[in-house]
Parts: sequence; structure tokens; C-alpha cells
Amino acid sequence: MQEVSVIIPNFNGMAYLDGVLAGLECQTVSNFDVILVDNGSNDGSCAFVAARYPWVHLIELPENFGSMLLLVILEIGKSMTLYLPRKENAPIGR
Repeated sequence: MQEVSVIIPNFNGMAYLDGVLAGLECQTVSNFDVILVDNGSNDGSCAFVAARYPWVHLIELPENFGSMLLLVILEIGKSMTLYLPRKENAPIGR
């Protein structure tokens, strides 16, 4: 069982994913998993993650649910402590 799950919300964040995931890949702590919840991106984010980072658990939502994505993440993270990174100054929602 993993001690920590890193849950990453994503909407068209392709420009940031390589840096974030490469950084997680280099961690010396190994008892964690990574879940990327994609909010209907159309920038190739999901294909990129699936090809380059196959160890990431990818959840692809069919459309942009805006701030409703937080409910999905909270359901995934029940009984976990969550850290939800966002693009700086990015609004929550559409």
C-alpha cells in the first residue's frame, strides 16, 4: 500500500507536466503513487503522460467540469491528506 498519493488536477497543462512529473520521478522517497486527473484537456496532455510516464495513474474526464473536478479529486482522496497544486493565478473553474 502506498503511503502517499499525489493527485494532480490538469486542464491543458501540457507545458507544466514534464517538469512536475520528472521531478516526482526523481524523488528519493519511493512509497507514493501519482494520479493525474485530466479535466477534458485538448492539448495532448493525456497522450503525453501515457507515453512518457506510464507509471502515472491517468483518469481522463470526458469534458471540462470546472471546479466540479475538486469533487472527483476529493472522492479519489477519501481518507487521505491532499495537496492540490494549481498553475499560479489560475482560476478554479472554466
